[in-house]
Amino acid sequence: MAAVLQSEVRWSAGVWGMHSGTLKLVGERLILDSAGREVFSIPKSAWSLLKWPRYGLGATIKVQVEGQLYYVTFVPRGASLATWYGGLQAGKEWKAVLRPGSAPSRTQWAILDGILVLVKLAAIVIGLLLGLELAIDPAARWYDRGFGCLIVLWAVLSGWVWIRKVPTTTATEVSSPKDRG
Repeated sequence: MAAVLQSEVRWSAGVWGMHSGTLKLVGERLILDSAGREVFSIPKSAWSLLKWPRYGLGATIKVQVEGQLYYVTFVPRGASLATWYGGLQAGKEWKAVLRPGSAPSRTQWAILDGILVLVKLAAIVIGLLLGLELAIDPAARWYDRGFGCLIVLWAVLSGWVWIRKVPTTTATEVSSPKDRG
């Protein structure tokens, strides 16, 4: 039977020693595979044992199977901001499937989106300032000035691409009673 939902994850049995694995939903079983072996398989009747700790921001599952505590996270090792956010989104999808009706509130996601916007904006502004500093410094060597121009170009293009990707929300979508968390 093919997996309905599948994600690459990191997991640990207890607190230490993270391992790579694959979390799959096959039929009505939640299965964690790692290094060619099945770590655990949970039937739908036991999904109530799944916990989503707040410190994981929706990207971490905590489960106890046959007395062993497992932590599973959707955020890859050494994650950049974009892959970290992707892990949060994957966790949100899994939670919606495993616990219908208990997805994170719109407020939680609005806060995370706001933090992400501020970090991206800070990176663009810092890149722009550093690039301009190098590009217009009369004492700088030609290749330093060229590097400064490339940094400015990166900052401007990043800002332009980012602005084009920002989703727009209407007032009725925000004030809808269904969306209030």
